[in-house]
Amino acid sequence: MSERLYNVIADVFNVPVADLRDDDNPECIESWTSLGHVNLVLSIEAEFRLSISPDDAVEFLTVGDIKRFVAEQTELANTTNE
Repeated sequence: MSERLYNVIADVFNVPVADLRDDDNPECIESWTSLGHVNLVLSIEAEFRLSISPDDAVEFLTVGDIKRFVAEQTELANTTNE
């Protein structure tokens, strides 16, 4: 999951995957603007087949926050499908 997520983030923000760290945030990634954030949320929804509420999306302050959210949501989806 992490590799897929990092690829999505790198693609949306046009940064090398190797440069991404869990503590990266809009201050570290120049292209992480409000529009970039919306594009990231939409890309994550498409890649992981998730629905992300606006309340959840505003909590994405770092790459690590996003990683934890996606991990929790995909884990929930897997247990629901079992």
